[in-house]
Amino acid sequence: MTHPLSAIGKREFIALVALLMSVNAMAIDIVIPALLLIGDLYGVAQENDRQWLITAYLFPFGVGQLLFGTLSDVFGRKRVILGGLALYASASFLTPFAPNFTALLILRALCGLGAASVRVAIVAVVRDCFSGREMAAVMSVVMLVFMSVPIFAPLIGQIILLVASWSWIFIFMGLFAAFLIVWMNARLPETLASTDRKQLNLHDTISSFRLVLSTRRSIGYSIAQALFFGCLFGFVNAAPQIYLQMYELGGWFPLAFAICGCAIACSNLANARIVRRFGMRRISHTALTFFLVISATFAVVSWWSQGPVPLWAFIVATSVAFTALGFVGTNFNAIALEPLGEVAGTASAIFGFIQTAGAASIGAIIGQTYNGSITPILAGFVVCSVIALGFVFWAERYKMFVERDQR
Repeated sequence: MTHPLSAIGKREFIALVALLMSVNAMAIDIVIPALLLIGDLYGVAQENDRQWLITAYLFPFGVGQLLFGTLSDVFGRKRVILGGLALYASASFLTPFAPNFTALLILRALCGLGAASVRVAIVAVVRDCFSGREMAAVMSVVMLVFMSVPIFAPLIGQIILLVASWSWIFIFMGLFAAFLIVWMNARLPETLASTDRKQLNLHDTISSFRLVLSTRRSIGYSIAQALFFGCLFGFVNAAPQIYLQMYELGGWFPLAFAICGCAIACSNLANARIVRRFGMRRISHTALTFFLVISATFAVVSWWSQGPVPLWAFIVATSVAFTALGFVGTNFNAIALEPLGEVAGTASAIFGFIQTAGAASIGAIIGQTYNGSITPILAGFVVCSVIALGFVFWAERYKMFVERDQR
């Protein structure tokens, strides 16, 4: 099979992959400015229950990857992605017509299920074309664009709310997915050769699952990433209440949220530049340790102050802490997938399930601890990052900060 980059070009390939990856972030972050408003309109009594708009999307997003990863190894990446985008777009277009909050959550779940196919298959697409540190470098550039979405998506949502109803947020999501369907169908060839496709049978599926689940390094890093991303989702779940209620930012909320997104985007760019020189393990292990130190320090400060810390301090602390995301996310993924190239789709599906469903569950727990104070949320960050470091330590057979080719 002709290499896909010969047909589309590396720059366009990265741009398309980045926007496909951003479908998930768009579905989460563009809704955040409207979270409290939608809760009011549907009569949601408990303020923390409004966070289920995020979790209802994330959990099926994680679970669906188990199905779509296997299908992408059997039928190819392109069909799976296009089918998922169609489901995502359809659910988005129908969301404004939800008669009650339960129906709204069901449509959000369908949207997450559709996005699951995009996430798991597009990671496999990158793995089809690259490996090792080159894959980490490419994914860092992809993640740079992907992580720009949290900067602009809340702002887009806020602008839509200023000129139209909340319904247009979901219509915008559907139109975005439709645009990607047209672009991908026209320009991206199938990256999985027909000779490399697997038969859809129970024995092969069980064998692939057994191979992935028995790879110590891959599972350890995947669980660690779920714990780390659980901190991010916990922050996202509680962000509207923190910014709009505790700090009363109003229309300035997207700007405050975007500052953290800028820090994450910058760290992804930095990782793309330095990963070949310093290695994935040194960088990601250091970043996770850094996140733990910052979170623990700020948790103590928040507890000691016995009241809301100054807004500027909160923004600085969260932005500095979450710069670790750019150094942890792509590198952990590359390390986990490195030994599993022959079952990249299934591996990506299992890791996606562990990371997303696990992170969604952890994030929901952290978000629900919000009680008008950020101290419980920060305490959750500390606990999760300590456990994550433990799994990395176990995955690397009790050695850290050492690259594999040096052992």
